Formats: sequence, structure tokens, C-alpha cells
Amino acid sequence: MNKKWLLAIVIVVLVVAVVGAGAAYAQGGRGKGNGGAGGGGNGGGGNGNGLGDGTGLGLSTGLPLTDEAIEALEAGLQDEYHAYATYGAIIDQFGAVAPFTTIQYSESQHIQALVRIFERYGLDVPEAEPMTVPTFDTLADACAAGAAAEIANFDLYDEWLETVSDYPDLVRVFTALRNASEFNHLPAFEACAALG
Repeated sequence: MNKKWLLAIVIVVLVVAVVGAGAAYAQGGRGKGNGGAGGGGNGGGGNGNGLGDGTGLGLSTGLPLTDEAIEALEAGLQDEYHAYATYGAIIDQFGAVAPFTTIQYSESQHIQALVRIFERYGLDVPEAEPMTVPTFDTLADACAAGAAAEIANFDLYDEWLETVSDYPDLVRVFTALRNASEFNHLPAFEACAALG
């Protein structure tokens, strides 16, 4: 088997893992009790997230968000909107290609997780700000740019995690989104870029 086919198989496996992780997160699939790991069952009285609060967001302190926490939340949402739009533009340019189709779906799940935080705190959900999305000469160039964007994304979440450290629900969501960028999206884009 040549290296390109092997790398293509690795990309497909990573894409399946990203979809599975995104779907499990969106369903609150880190259950305890009857829900089980990845369960979505009865998770201690909730929806299978193991926290019993029915939201999949984790426990809230009940405290209002500080201005800094709101700014981090808004910046995170704008970053996810931008990633979604950029990956959509790449799909428009190159067709429904892996890993962009799967990661764009994952970005939609990230947006929904952040929207649930806005709703929990009674905040208006900002619309996506106007943005310019790039075009690329090759799919490998787009994948390399995707890898760089995911590195920038998890670096930003690292900063924002310090800002929201007093809010366990924000910490849970920001950590999940940060880790998806580093451990799911980044390896898929790196493998795609390596195909040249």
C-alpha cells in the first residue's frame, strides 16, 4: 500500500473520530450512572452528561458573568463563526472534501455549545461579524492554513480559560472546544497537508 493511500486511511479514521467526539459532546455523552461513558442515558438524573443539570454544560455557580468573561465568550463565538465560514468557503472551492466537511460540522457543534452558555446567562447571542474568508491554490495549502488556525484557536482558549476560571460551566465548554482543536482538528489538518 503506498503512503498516500495509508495517509488517506488515517485521515478517514481521524474524521470519523472527530464526528464521533463532536456528536458525543453535543449529546452530553459523558455519562455516569445509567448513562455510562459516552452514554446519553440517564447520567445521574440528567441527559447523560453525568452532571444531572440537563444542559450538558456542567454546573453553574449562579454568579453573573464578569465583563471579561463575557468578552472571552463573545471572542470564542466569533472565532468559531470564522472557522465555520472559512471551512465552508474551502468546501465551496474544493468540493465536499475531508477533513473540512467533518470539521465544519464540528465547528457548528462548538457554536451551539457557546450559544447554550449565552442562553444560560440570559445574554443576547451575537451574530457573526463581517469577515473575509481566504481562498487557496491547493487543498494542501488549505489544510496547512487549517492547522495553523487550529493552533491559534487552542492558544486563545488557553488564555480565555484563565479569564473564566471562576465559572465551571465555561471552563468545561472552553476546555472541550480547546481540546477538540488540538487533539482532533489539528491532527486531521496536518495529515491532509502532508498529502501535498
